[in-house]
Amino acid sequence: MGRFRVVDGSSLGQDLWFQYPIFYIVALYSLWLCRAYNWHIRFDANRAIVILARCAGYVALLSGFIGVLLGSAKVGITGMLVGPISAVLVFVGRKASAAVVRGKRRMDPSRLAIVGRSRDIQRILYGDFDKRFPLHRIEVLIVTDGQQHSELSGIENVNRYDLQATEDISEVISQHVCESVLIASVTEFDDKELRRLAWSVRDLNVRLYLEPMLGGISGTRVTSEILGTRTEVLLEGPRFRGANGIQKRLVDIAFSSIVLLALSPIFAAVALAIKLEDRGPIFYKSERIGRYGKPFKMWKFRSMVVDADAKVEQLAKENNVDLRLFKMKKDPRVTKVGRFIRKTSIDEFPQFINSLNGTMSIVGPRPPLRREVEAYSQDMRMRLEVKPGITGLWQVNGRSDLSIEEAENLDLYYADNWSVGLDIAIFVRTFAAVLASRGAY
Repeated sequence: MGRFRVVDGSSLGQDLWFQYPIFYIVALYSLWLCRAYNWHIRFDANRAIVILARCAGYVALLSGFIGVLLGSAKVGITGMLVGPISAVLVFVGRKASAAVVRGKRRMDPSRLAIVGRSRDIQRILYGDFDKRFPLHRIEVLIVTDGQQHSELSGIENVNRYDLQATEDISEVISQHVCESVLIASVTEFDDKELRRLAWSVRDLNVRLYLEPMLGGISGTRVTSEILGTRTEVLLEGPRFRGANGIQKRLVDIAFSSIVLLALSPIFAAVALAIKLEDRGPIFYKSERIGRYGKPFKMWKFRSMVVDADAKVEQLAKENNVDLRLFKMKKDPRVTKVGRFIRKTSIDEFPQFINSLNGTMSIVGPRPPLRREVEAYSQDMRMRLEVKPGITGLWQVNGRSDLSIEEAENLDLYYADNWSVGLDIAIFVRTFAAVLASRGAY
């Protein structure tokens, strides 16, 4: 049979002991070839998924090639199995090590230098920098527009410099032992200056970042592409069509049907408890605004007194709370049973009826009230291109603890950047959020 011997499955592993080093060397070489040992990848295990998939392919390919050279089909067959298995095991290890590495990095953040015009630097630093950049601390600000430091008011205990020449940047970051430099105003530098800057920081082992002004855009939508003689950033359009596609709809129908059947005993117990407490209705059907601005009734187990809606405006005024996203940690309208089912998110289980009938999806933006939608800006109306969800980015990032701006930004991010991977990540993180009861009240 050509150069290969016939393989007896029962003896496949009996004489492979001398070939184990081959697989070990091939796996290590494949990881090195795919730059899987890049230190910065260790902070985000998800970035390693594509790399490890490529490594599994290399292991299978190289093992097959070595098998041909040795005239042994065992090496090739085993390599095809070792590649995927090793990739999965390495990913699990990377996931665990990423948590450890990120924890240590939070205790000793990476020193960051930011270079650019004052207004561009201020735009990057706007809001809670520590929350958005948990692994970095600002060591140096290098301003390119002279003495315009007034726009950087409120930024304390940071070294500031006025840029005189591009060469000064490497000198400053070397002086302050910075590990990364972010160019906030790319247009302030021409091609040659950026090239010289890249050369100068290379010897300092400093990472050079260029701000593309693409806030709220997922990295999966950004690629580089040759346009003429230049390398340009290609931005993929919003993914509304995928978020509303047949694939997502089929998952909603199948999963919702299973959940409603499996949880029917819990439904019955909660319904009985609600009825026994105050003899009021079991379900609360609230008007929400769905895809394309169409109103629908969202199902929930009733967790408040029967006339709760009539008391909203008065409570908002008394507690000086924005009516658009009204939530109270100790809401007097919540019943005893309601307090428990809200804390455990059981009150939201009936929303699977909505995901089954197509007015909602399992994962999506928050289902907004009419008064919220009436106050929407033009940008926020784009979120109405996507069905609201039972869970979403707001659910796994704080729920009721979020500000209006934070919740709206998360909704827009989901509508713009939908992907199957994002839905899976949100769904998995939902379990941890529910168990921890973060923002549930």
